[in-house]
Amino acid sequence: SAAASGAATAPQRKLQVIMFSTSWCPSCRAARAFFQSKGVPFREFDVERNPQAARAYVAIARKHGLRPGAVPLIVINGKVYQGFSRLQIASALNQG
Repeated sequence: SAAASGAATAPQRKLQVIMFSTSWCPSCRAARAFFQSKGVPFREFDVERNPQAARAYVAIARKHGLRPGAVPLIVINGKVYQGFSRLQIASALNQG
């Protein structure tokens, strides 16, 4: 279809950013501020206040061999990052 071929040639890439966090975590605050300062839309889930998010967080951490309990856990277009490194996340966002 014309719509499909138009979408295939469009260079626009869509970022999907999800962050599992807690309210008290300083690294979570830093990641949140970073995304906001860069104008990056993201969905955030508090693993202490949202049992469904907590289960999803544990499942993702285990699937990727990461340590459940450490936040933030950031998922960018399906790639998982535990903790917050400004350089690592900036690089991941640029790769889209």
